[in-house]
Amino acid sequence: MWTCVKCHQNVNDHLAVCPHCGAARSAGRFSKEIQPQQTPQALYTPDFEHVRAGRGFMLFGAFLAVLLPSVVILAALLCKNSWIGSLYSLLNPEAVMAELGDVRTNILYWALAVAAALLSSLPGLWTVGLGKALRRLNRMEELL
Repeated sequence: MWTCVKCHQNVNDHLAVCPHCGAARSAGRFSKEIQPQQTPQALYTPDFEHVRAGRGFMLFGAFLAVLLPSVVILAALLCKNSWIGSLYSLLNPEAVMAELGDVRTNILYWALAVAAALLSSLPGLWTVGLGKALRRLNRMEELL
């Protein structure tokens, strides 16, 4: 019999994994007569149903990843005329009147709007990644 270092239960010498908690027996602790056997009863499958760490971060991150770009696109649609006028005067400083039908200015404006929407989705995506990292960390702690 050997004692598990994690749950302190007595375990049969022929098992290399504790059937109670799944902790592995330390290497080099077997005599020549007793060798560990991997029986189907000794295999441990951890239960992750109770793991909830990181779910809130993932939900909040998904909410941010949708909300922030939609606010940026909405602002780009509502303030299009004034911002295109400013962008046109920036591109053509000698022009007195801004032409709203200028194709080059419209393409640049919408490219900048899409880039701003993509940049505004980053905080939400980082929060989702943090939630996934917390879930993995919690699972790794359970397997130790």
